[in-house]
Amino acid sequence: MGQDTKQDTGQNRGRHIEFVEFVGIESLLGARRVLVYPAASGADYFLGFLRASASPLLGKIVGLADRDPAKQGLSQQGFKVHAPEELPALGVDLVVVTSSEHFQAMRAGLAEQLGPGAAFVLADTIREYWQDAARLSALAARAAELPPLEPGTAQWPQAGLGGFFHALPLGPGQFARSVKGVLTCQFLDQIKLPKDLTGKRVLDLAASDGFYSFECEARGAAEVVSVEGPGWLDRDEFKRYDFAHRRYNSKVKYVTSWLEDLDAEALGPFDLTLCLGLYYHLRDPFFCLRKLHAMTRELLIVTGRTVRCAPFDPFAAADSADPARPAQPASILMLSDKGFGKWTANTRALMDMLRIAGFARVEVLFDFCPAGSLIASTAIAAYK
Repeated sequence: MGQDTKQDTGQNRGRHIEFVEFVGIESLLGARRVLVYPAASGADYFLGFLRASASPLLGKIVGLADRDPAKQGLSQQGFKVHAPEELPALGVDLVVVTSSEHFQAMRAGLAEQLGPGAAFVLADTIREYWQDAARLSALAARAAELPPLEPGTAQWPQAGLGGFFHALPLGPGQFARSVKGVLTCQFLDQIKLPKDLTGKRVLDLAASDGFYSFECEARGAAEVVSVEGPGWLDRDEFKRYDFAHRRYNSKVKYVTSWLEDLDAEALGPFDLTLCLGLYYHLRDPFFCLRKLHAMTRELLIVTGRTVRCAPFDPFAAADSADPARPAQPASILMLSDKGFGKWTANTRALMDMLRIAGFARVEVLFDFCPAGSLIASTAIAAYK
């Protein structure tokens, strides 16, 4: 699939894949007072890891911080969420930032409050944290058996954090620096991706770098189809996918199409369909869910942001004389022209759309909303 990276020329010459540079958690134990930032899902995962691993670093954490006034003063996993202006009084000497995408900007912003004495570390660079997440990935186990890539030998058209969206495992202990970071592997637990896909046909929509396509192949899928929109073939994103495809000696197929225009008959039915972080970008999400119902034989997994906006449904109001009929939240689907997506549903709306699209059973796999926030991250399984 495509040109060998060794033949890349012109603007790509001399630019290389950037791997995560790991630090051991023991190197952080010299800190006296530690802050975790921001108070979002990444912090929840990191604190959960520290608790499960019985790390002494947990005892040094004095709280979390966030710029969102709605979160300030509340708690997350038992730690108070502080406003940035409260931080100088805490005497913090180490900040653990849990967002790969915004690490540089967050570090610059907090440095004004904390002064030059505070050190910063990205949670995604802590080796033990990565190892804990990577155990969820069959692809990471397979990549660990590949010969290592030597830094500086794999030329790459990089931008931002190494240019990757997913933190693809590319060799033993080698993970591409990326926007998603360790969440790439942690997400496998959120969506409850079946561990054994032997003999299954899998469709991965908006595949990006292809991590979840390659992960399904590593879990034994007989056939995997990755889909991305028109124009993708001319972008660096496809070059990253193409590089990984050859690195894994993969048989995953690549299709260029908008979801609305997919030829369902030509592609045939799939046992498992992944619609990850896509629904809110679609022109007509309900039309697409109906189409995915027709293309899916067993299971569709849908993920994305949801909104915590749930007034009671007046058409399913509780009957005070019948306590067995509790009040139900209304389905809310919001339309917006914001650049980060056209639609935002609440969890109830996503479930109702999947039921109306024809799925027999719908189950919430993951639904996390930080205290004080109105934006959640949700994963739903829809069974045929």
